[in-house]
Amino acid sequence: MKKDNKNKRSKLCYFIGGVAFTGGMLILMPKIIELGSNYFYNAKTKTKIEDNGDWGPEIVKTNTLRGN
Repeated sequence: MKKDNKNKRSKLCYFIGGVAFTGGMLILMPKIIELGSNYFYNAKTKTKIEDNGDWGPEIVKTNTLRGN
């Protein structure tokens, strides 16, 4: 009888622990995700991309290409 009671208590504790863990994650995970995404977004936007000027097409006259 003691072994059966211990087995029921073990299953009950396992179930309660799972419910508590799931509830905790439902509360904590959105906050953790928001903090992590803000951190990575801010780290990316703080790196300044240098503007190297105009990357458009360059018009070159044909007489400069021939060497005249």
